[in-house]
Amino acid sequence: MIGAVFDMAMSVSSAPQPLRLQWYWLSKTWEYVQYDKPTSDKIEAEFAAKRPSAMVSVQGSPYQIDFDKMEQRNLKGKLLRPVRRVKEISVDKSHVWNYLNDPGNFVPYSDKDSRALEKAYLSHCPSWSIVTGRGAYEIDLAKMTQKNINTGFVRRIVRMSSAVPSAPAQQQGWPQFQPGPAPNPLPYPQLRPLPRPFIPHSLPFHYQPYTGPPYQYPVPAQAQAKPHIPSSSTPATGGEAVCKICYTNKQDVVFLPCGHLGCCRTCASKVNGKCPFCNTVYTAIKDVYQP
Repeated sequence: MIGAVFDMAMSVSSAPQPLRLQWYWLSKTWEYVQYDKPTSDKIEAEFAAKRPSAMVSVQGSPYQIDFDKMEQRNLKGKLLRPVRRVKEISVDKSHVWNYLNDPGNFVPYSDKDSRALEKAYLSHCPSWSIVTGRGAYEIDLAKMTQKNINTGFVRRIVRMSSAVPSAPAQQQGWPQFQPGPAPNPLPYPQLRPLPRPFIPHSLPFHYQPYTGPPYQYPVPAQAQAKPHIPSSSTPATGGEAVCKICYTNKQDVVFLPCGHLGCCRTCASKVNGKCPFCNTVYTAIKDVYQP
């Protein structure tokens, strides 16, 4: 009897425990904050029932969780925030997450950030956010990139096995790393390492002189159709309109298409392509014969 009870207890203890799933929302400081247990259990129950959304209340404010867009909407302020569904699993140090710095070396994240990224990666999250002493970053787990929230600068990240030592990316073949087995199926394909960067200055340069026809510079429109300007002017006598530029000769030309009259032939020949009264480019100058 005692042996049967012992065997039953051993079978119950050795039975696999159900996997716990926890929900997170992105705060204004770009950190994912965990919901409390009753709220998270309610969201998970609605998600497991394959409902399109769930209604929850956090600190007296109503929120709607959209499972298709994975967003949290504040029904009062209409503010949208991303949400994530993460597996509560124990993460060991078999894999370490690294980012590529400016000198070309892969630098590991802190243990806290590396564990958070590994947990999000195993939970099939499309992205994650971390905050360090250098700033806030958005980690795209599909493209394996890190984006600075403030500057928008993007860096390459890799998921390396802890057995592979960190080394310059140039020595690792941009990069040569041994990723661990990814959980199957993944919502996105397994990405391959980036190829070695293309440096055009390292290729041999062969000079080839240009043997085509000479380049024809475009001729301005004013030079193509230069209007005819009368050569001489007549001095003004008593009672005739005087040129508004020299105040000596009489007004005997008109600018087209603006139609301004008030200049003599001599002054019109010195105007640089524009009417001196309205600054409009003229196309022709016509003689005006006044009685």
